[in-house]
Amino acid sequence: MLLAALLTTTSCKEVLGSLDNPVSSYLTVNVADVTIPTGDNFQLKTETINSDNPVSFKSSDESVATVDANGLVTGVADGEATILVSVAASQYYQEGTKEVKVAVKRPLTFEALEDGQIKVTYNYGVSLEKPIVYTIDGKEKKEITATTSIPVTKGQKVEFESTNDHTSDYGPYTYSWGTEYTNRYVNIQPQSKCAVYGNVMSMITPDGNYHTNKTITKDYALQYLLRGTYKQTGTDYDYKTVSHDKYKLLLPATTLTNYCYYFLFYNTGITEVPELPATKLAPACYACMFSGCKSLITAPALPATELATDCYNSIFRGCTSLTAAPALPATELVSGCYLSMFQGCTGLTAAPELPATTLAFACYHGMFSGCTGLTVAPELPATTLANSCYYQMFFGCRSLKAAPALPNTTLAGSCYYQMFYGCTSLKAAPELPATTLESSCYCQMFYGCTSLTDAPELPAESLPRNCYYQMFFNCSKLNKVTCLAKEMTDNYAICQWLYGAGTDESVTERTFVHNKDNTSWVNTSSSAWSTDQWYVPTGWTIVDAE
Repeated sequence: MLLAALLTTTSCKEVLGSLDNPVSSYLTVNVADVTIPTGDNFQLKTETINSDNPVSFKSSDESVATVDANGLVTGVADGEATILVSVAASQYYQEGTKEVKVAVKRPLTFEALEDGQIKVTYNYGVSLEKPIVYTIDGKEKKEITATTSIPVTKGQKVEFESTNDHTSDYGPYTYSWGTEYTNRYVNIQPQSKCAVYGNVMSMITPDGNYHTNKTITKDYALQYLLRGTYKQTGTDYDYKTVSHDKYKLLLPATTLTNYCYYFLFYNTGITEVPELPATKLAPACYACMFSGCKSLITAPALPATELATDCYNSIFRGCTSLTAAPALPATELVSGCYLSMFQGCTGLTAAPELPATTLAFACYHGMFSGCTGLTVAPELPATTLANSCYYQMFFGCRSLKAAPALPNTTLAGSCYYQMFYGCTSLKAAPELPATTLESSCYCQMFYGCTSLTDAPELPAESLPRNCYYQMFFNCSKLNKVTCLAKEMTDNYAICQWLYGAGTDESVTERTFVHNKDNTSWVNTSSSAWSTDQWYVPTGWTIVDAE
């Protein structure tokens, strides 16, 4: 009885530990490992008898999972992290620790925003070794091996996974007229409105650990996978695939392959895009990736400094709601790297800096073509040009008011071809100091620039084929041209170069200044197609250069 009474009045500290002999803390956690969907939470629950110190929580990687002071774990991004749960030592208890392994992942998911169906199409004989697996609201797993329609009701969530290393490829397909090589692909295309989110790598990870997979191994791996459709009614677009208002799309791969994302989101209604963390690109890896996404308002950061042929070709073509371009830090360019990158982005008002000083074939070809809202061109510091490097760069930019400086004295074939074609607000042309020209270098450069009043001096004495072909065609307000040429080395050098120039009623005097050593210039309405036809339109006054 005495012992029992003693125990009831003695603290746990006096029974379980002492100042000289602290004992192990009693610490338990409700789980040892847990999987959390990206963007969701999980509550850790603990028990301890060491009441002198509170339980603390710490994440090993807060970019993957965070945890607050109460043990609420939040999945930030796909990956793995460890939560260290601990209670500090005290007078009577040793330190206590537990580890909880956290996997954060959410597969590619379509959430139905209305009743309808999601169609999974196997196009042009694409062959996958293993079936695509899907679940509806996390229930029974079902397999897809051929074109399938999945009925959905509003609110249902359809998750897709595949242990293939690709959903698309490039190979033979037998048409009615014979066998040809073509893009063969699986396409997941809602027929009713759905929000898309989750990790697209869930479709191309053989071991199933897509939440840690950052490597694409097959060319054409995901091309056309989420390609959508829309129906235009008036000025509105009825897209079936849209962004989710809470959860994001993920494309965490840092190792890419040829054409891996080709046309991936073409014609979808997404407004936000996944991060694109790769710093080393592959040929055509992002080609046409968001082409036709007319609702896209924000572009992802593009940190790559090591580019590849056609890597950004048409990536944002037709994204009419895009208002800002991402930074483009690469200083070493390759063929077609920015080809048609922002073509038709009518909402774009500012261009990114373009720091490269050595250009490559067609590197800026059509980069801002049709950007009718662009008012200022970026600086172009390049000192080494390449064939077609600036071809159609600002084609149809009718709000562009000023041209960048073009100080190059060594040109390349077609380097400025149609560069400012249709820039109807452009009033002044840049200086063109080159004295040695190449074929088609200035061909149609200022075609249709109806506000242009003064042409730059053209100091070259020898003119190759097509060099000035239609250069100032229909520049109706042009009133002065200075050309110091002495010879033409091939046909069409000045063919129609001043056709329609100076014809606006506001122009009262039209002056053509020529090299006084070349007395062959004559007024005529004919086109100059051969090397002996030195033609200036009727109505222009021909004078000698001083």
